[in-house]
Parts: sequence; C-alpha cells; structure tokens
Amino acid sequence: MWTEKELFLVVLDPKGVVSWKVCITCIVLNAWVLLLLTFRLVYVFRVSRKVQTFLMTLDMSSKNIACLILILSQVFVGLWLLSIQIWGPFNFNYRTPAWAILTNILFTVGVGSTEELLKINDIWTIVFFYIYFFFVVFFLFSAFLGIYMDSFRTVKQWMKQAGDSKDGFKRWALAPFKKD
Repeated sequence: MWTEKELFLVVLDPKGVVSWKVCITCIVLNAWVLLLLTFRLVYVFRVSRKVQTFLMTLDMSSKNIACLILILSQVFVGLWLLSIQIWGPFNFNYRTPAWAILTNILFTVGVGSTEELLKINDIWTIVFFYIYFFFVVFFLFSAFLGIYMDSFRTVKQWMKQAGDSKDGFKRWALAPFKKD
C-alpha cells in the first residue's frame, strides 16, 4: 500500500526526480501567486461600480469590525475558560484548552452533543448555552450586519453625490487614482 506522500510524488513526478519538499514548495508558491493575482484582478476591475461599492464598503467598515472583534474576543475567552471549568474534568472535549475552543466553535455551527453536557451539569449547561448563543448570534452577527449596512449606506450616498462628470467618466471610478 502506498502512502499519501508516495502517491502524490508518483502523480506529479513519475520518474522520481523531484523531492517531496520541492513539490510542497511549488504548491505553496503557486497558491501565493494565485492569491496575489486575484488581488491584482480585483484592483483592475475596480472600474465596475459593484466591485467599487463592495470594496469601499469593506474599507469603511473594517476599522469598526476590528474593534467589534477585539471587544467580543474578551467575551469568548471568558466563555471558553468557563466551559473548561464546568466540563473539563468530566468531558474529553474540554480537557485541553485547544479542544475546548474547537468544541465551542463547533457548537456555534451546530456540531456537538449537548446530551453529554446535560448529564454532567444541566443547570450550567443551559445557562452557558443561552449566554453563548446570545453573544454569538445577537452581538456578533447583528453588530456585524449593522456596521456593514451603515458603511454601505454611506458609500451609496457618496456615489450618488459624485455622479457623472461632464466628459462621461464616473468620478467614483477615478477616486482610487486621485492624489490627495
């Protein structure tokens, strides 16, 4: 039976000339080149009104979203430590900090078994998940959408005010190229 590494090398290099590290390096370099090429293409297609609106909205909202993430990260760390204290000695998924944070993230997307946690401590489990989902759903998603929609409204107003110039070019299309 072939290992994954051997099978990978046979497919990419049937003659066996190239080493495993060279193949991995090529894949990583290709991934970075594709990422940079994608960013460059997005910058070139900024002339599109939809792309420009999207990028300007992200630009305006990024500072506020970063502040929101910094504030909520403290809440998540507190809930993470609380989950370790409640279920750590009794449940395998909460014995180490890495497993505990992974389990909490998986519970956010709906993967996990609450029955085991309810058997350990039913009151704390119910209280924890009410608090956890309140912060995740209400604060994280609602605040994110509020910040993004406010930035979108501001960008739309700015684009409406910019309008068309006399020579037919859109002022908003030339805005990234202006030197202030």
